[in-house]
Amino acid sequence: MRIERLHVGDIESRPDENPRKTVRGIAALADSIEELGLLENLVVAPKRGGGYALKAGERRYRALCLLESEKRHDGYAHCLVIESDGEFEALAENEGRQGVLPWETGDRYNELTDRGFTQEDIARKIGVPRTRVSQYQRIARGLAVKVRDILAKMPSALTMQQLEMLSSLVDQDGVPDEKMQIRKLDDFLSAPGRRKKRKARNLGELPMRERLFVRYKSLKYQVSVPIEARAHVDAVLNFMDGTDKHLNLRAWGIEKL
Repeated sequence: MRIERLHVGDIESRPDENPRKTVRGIAALADSIEELGLLENLVVAPKRGGGYALKAGERRYRALCLLESEKRHDGYAHCLVIESDGEFEALAENEGRQGVLPWETGDRYNELTDRGFTQEDIARKIGVPRTRVSQYQRIARGLAVKVRDILAKMPSALTMQQLEMLSSLVDQDGVPDEKMQIRKLDDFLSAPGRRKKRKARNLGELPMRERLFVRYKSLKYQVSVPIEARAHVDAVLNFMDGTDKHLNLRAWGIEKL
């Protein structure tokens, strides 16, 4: 390994090899790099035909390209040049970072397993517990595509335990059951604990008009007031909340209130 100062034009990005499939916040990162400089090197590997392939640092690379295209940066950056294929380096760099979705990391773990690496191999090379590798692989295998798309828009909506529960909903052939997962996801998102608690109100502190409204709202049936009777009802409510203290009840056909 060695450090070299390279131009982004000599580096080829390969998004399909990046564990992070959803890349956000490039403009904000570009502003930060312009102000503070590149705080973490890109990781690249030499290509056979010349140039370099990006192995880790997709967001930083895109931010540098943006700055260079807007003539806010010369496009040069210090890079860590490695001789391996860089797969494990990229996974290790993205481990635990914000914005990296668990099922995307799990997809890469599953690809490595398909190529003959054991969970112990992956865990040792990346520096994570084997149980985490297994957990991410289960989530990646079990989540339906539509559920992934929904969760990608709200990456922090569910806990890892909830993601595992979703991914366990499969049919008898082990295929993700999309309908069941969407129903369960809806249950998670609409759970009472997720709703904003409303402060309890003491009816005795409310004006009479609002107190009556709250009581009617709590009934199991609805109270309808015909248009021709609304003036009568308003008059009675005004009398009850003190707005009109001289209401002639008999004029409205009311003998006793």
